[in-house]
Amino acid sequence: KHLREGDYKKDLLILFDQERHRALIDGERECEVEPDVQDILSSLYYVRAVPLVVGQSVYVPNHDNGKNYPLEVRVEGRERVRVDAGTFDCLVVEPVLMGEAVFKQDGRVRVWLTDDEVRMPVLLKSKVFVGAIAGVLTHFELGGRWQGRRPPAMVSGP
Repeated sequence: KHLREGDYKKDLLILFDQERHRALIDGERECEVEPDVQDILSSLYYVRAVPLVVGQSVYVPNHDNGKNYPLEVRVEGRERVRVDAGTFDCLVVEPVLMGEAVFKQDGRVRVWLTDDEVRMPVLLKSKVFVGAIAGVLTHFELGGRWQGRRPPAMVSGP
């Protein structure tokens, strides 16, 4: 993790040993973690690989800098969204930090994933103190068995 917030700067490297259920923090200290633990970013990739049902939640154990906390990912619904890369049928998910966590949960973060087995993130929206931020898919190329094809949830191109 490379944080840059004004004058505040912090770099942090955490290595997870999933077999031993341990985290090595900056090569110096070690702590116990839950099975299948993730960091906040890899949780999105993890959630893409598990069954998602509208109205239900997926729970992902999270760890950051010596602290363990649960992350609930709510599957809020389905929406069709148009972004620069095209129009997609999507599942809308919202990660919600539970209990005392490393990140302050003041706003909402919503992510639109294609409603198919690819589960490609196409849109991310969040409100922040000074306004809002968005991440928008502008272009994609699929590899592996999807190479040269488009996701089934893609309704139309740009």
